[in-house]
Amino acid sequence: GSIFKMPKRGFPTPLSAWLRGPLSAWLRERLCGPQSRLTRIFAAGYAQRAVEAYLGSWRRHVRPLDEIATHRIWMLLCLESWLRQTEEHYGIVLSIDQ
Repeated sequence: GSIFKMPKRGFPTPLSAWLRGPLSAWLRERLCGPQSRLTRIFAAGYAQRAVEAYLGSWRRHVRPLDEIATHRIWMLLCLESWLRQTEEHYGIVLSIDQ
């Protein structure tokens, strides 16, 4: 009964805890490693600086600020994944000459 009358709402995920915890090595490798597609569109060192700033940020102690930082890292992960899939599935290599 009453559960169906409740307003729609999202549910939180422990994404920041995962990315800073058990997935931190994967995060570094995916965004900063030699196979990362981000190096083709961002200046050298950008991803490394972004990941290290995120992992060591004081913002992790202030939930609203940490949600913004986690969302930015998530967007970089999505972009890297999209670039990777575009290359692997379609043979299209996207890059920006620097």
